[in-house]
Amino acid sequence: MTLIAFLDLEVDPETQSILDIGCITSNQNKFHKNSSHELENFIKDANYVCGHNFIAHDFKYLQATLAKVSINQQQVIDTLLLSALLFPARPYHALNKDYKTQFESSNSPLNDAIITRDLFYSEIQVFSELDIALQNIFYLLLKNQSGFQAFFNYLVFKPVNDDLFVLIYELFSQDICEQKVGIMIALE
Repeated sequence: MTLIAFLDLEVDPETQSILDIGCITSNQNKFHKNSSHELENFIKDANYVCGHNFIAHDFKYLQATLAKVSINQQQVIDTLLLSALLFPARPYHALNKDYKTQFESSNSPLNDAIITRDLFYSEIQVFSELDIALQNIFYLLLKNQSGFQAFFNYLVFKPVNDDLFVLIYELFSQDICEQKVGIMIALE
């Protein structure tokens, strides 16, 4: 069974130290402590780590911990990056933290990890409903990019067609200037 650890951190902005860690695994085990060492034991069997804005933020704080359990950046799924790709009409892509009241500003890493898990499964659903050509285009453009690579590996996604030019032309032919396409073909 493939195991994903959905992670979120609270970091002190002044000291850059971890204040709190929240994690839920795909088999529903929960972790909510401020101990990188205990987190290491908790996620030791994980195949992937998933977080929201994880590549740009949380990864640098947990890189050493993840390395101890043999998880590298190619095994990180970033739901923020996927959200922008799969929900382009949304005006923003921050986590929806409905658990916070208007008078409370504190975050809960465990709640955020749970929200991230739910968002991840929504992103899988949306991706599965895309036109197969668009799925292939996204894969071919992003398969080696941090945050996306692990998503495609988790899905065990295999492109039906690996000719990116043909896929883009077929899917977007109504939106592409024929004269420009002719020039591009001539340049090949």
